[in-house]
Amino acid sequence: MKLLREPLLHFLLLGGLIFAVLFDEEAPGTASVENQILIEAAEVERMAAA
Repeated sequence: MKLLREPLLHFLLLGGLIFAVLFDEEAPGTASVENQILIEAAEVERMAAA
């Protein structure tokens, strides 16, 4: 039970918890609608003409 008193163990557990909370993302390749950029054909034509 001496292992439970180790500061390194506490540091690693808290670090893992913080990482899991902050970087909880969806699977790669699945973007939600609010994260997508929509470019319409008129915008593409305008950029091509410039």
